[in-house]
Amino acid sequence: MHEFELDDAEQVSAIMSLTFEGDDTEYYAVGTAFVQDEESEPSVGRILVFEVKDCQLLLVTKVNVHGAVYSIAPVQGQLLAAINSKLEIFRWQESKDSKELVSVCKHSGHVLTLEVKTRGDFIMSVDLMKSMSIYVYDREKETISEIAKHLYQCWSSCGTMLSDDLFLQGDTSFNLMSFRRNTETV
Repeated sequence: MHEFELDDAEQVSAIMSLTFEGDDTEYYAVGTAFVQDEESEPSVGRILVFEVKDCQLLLVTKVNVHGAVYSIAPVQGQLLAAINSKLEIFRWQESKDSKELVSVCKHSGHVLTLEVKTRGDFIMSVDLMKSMSIYVYDREKETISEIAKHLYQCWSSCGTMLSDDLFLQGDTSFNLMSFRRNTETV
């Protein structure tokens, strides 16, 4: 067993195993938040990337972010993070001496993004109050574009993608809702 000591007031809020494009090593991305009593939402967090070697947890790289990292998901060989009210995609960059996460693009306009799921270039975002939205990530243009959303406001708690067009979402009122994306509209 091995442990990694976080900084004072830092709490883990997301964990995901993933590989990056061009690197077959399995890494463990950990999202954190620095929780302060005087803040209603954390304004600082980190993404820590670990590798396990000989039963030891080795920190490969870290990046500071502006907010709590509530969820992490792989997207097209990169890392997608839900950081407070935004989505942010990071690419893996290797040099001969180091490995690091580099921000590629961001999408704002959420209240509080609790969870993200990915499937190919599709991204599902579950927002605390704005329900669920579907995005497409264009890697060539380095953009995240909204393509569908549920207009009903609800206190969302979780969600998942069943296919490119079928989604499930739970809320805090004990509801489980299914959604189908209308692919016949512009």
